[in-house]
Amino acid sequence: MVVRDTSSRACTLTGPVRVTRLDAAGHPVTRTVSFPLAGVAVLSAGSGPVTRTGRAGASGGVKPGELTGALRLEAEYRDGPANAGRGLCTPLWVVPATWRLAFPGGRTLTVANTDPGDPARLVPSGGFVTCRGRLGRVGPATVAWP
Repeated sequence: MVVRDTSSRACTLTGPVRVTRLDAAGHPVTRTVSFPLAGVAVLSAGSGPVTRTGRAGASGGVKPGELTGALRLEAEYRDGPANAGRGLCTPLWVVPATWRLAFPGGRTLTVANTDPGDPARLVPSGGFVTCRGRLGRVGPATVAWP
């Protein structure tokens, strides 16, 4: 996930940032994960939309030198219990409708779980998929640039 600053002034991203995946009715479908901040997290002002490019799903739309926040989520989507789908997890996939990000101070943002540029395309939306809704390793939030 990429967090960007669309305001006219640079801002400092403070942590932790909490992320919950929600179903279409707005109910949580995974546990909430918390991203501590790694280092100083000053985001560039006036960031535009982030898109995927044709280069193996690389991010596009970020200007050279622009600083954005990066939240990395991992999850197993393939290996499930032996008694479901011959060990493949497809029948137990959890594909949330949206993500809710909660920032310090109480501000929240809800975004769709879609990625039309996803090169893997496991589901039509290109969204994030998990086996049984379980999330894997969560690292600290970082600031990145292209």
